[in-house]
Amino acid sequence: MMNKSLISIVRVLHRDVGFFMIGLMMIYCLSEVSLTYRDISYEPSAVLSLLNHLHKLVSSNSLHWVAWLYAGLLLFLALSSFWMYNPESALFKRGLIVTGLSVGFAAPLLAFVG
Repeated sequence: MMNKSLISIVRVLHRDVGFFMIGLMMIYCLSEVSLTYRDISYEPSAVLSLLNHLHKLVSSNSLHWVAWLYAGLLLFLALSSFWMYNPESALFKRGLIVTGLSVGFAAPLLAFVG
């Protein structure tokens, strides 16, 4: 069994990081939808254009750290999810199954885009 205080700390961090990520995920989602339909003739608003630039950051951009922060926080949320439940519980086992399904869904997608 894990130390109860470590579990409490991870739960609090998971909750707070999750709330913090809401704004970033909204930006990412709006930008992604806008970028998905860039092949049709439409003029994105000035706000969407700014979001698209943020979405398409490259390593030479001075804001490249935003992409690292976003990726790191998403990775933390994914991994810290495993500390939400006791490893012997049915909910933990269900989480492992859903994670496996997610990987099984994502892996073939990589073959289509590659």
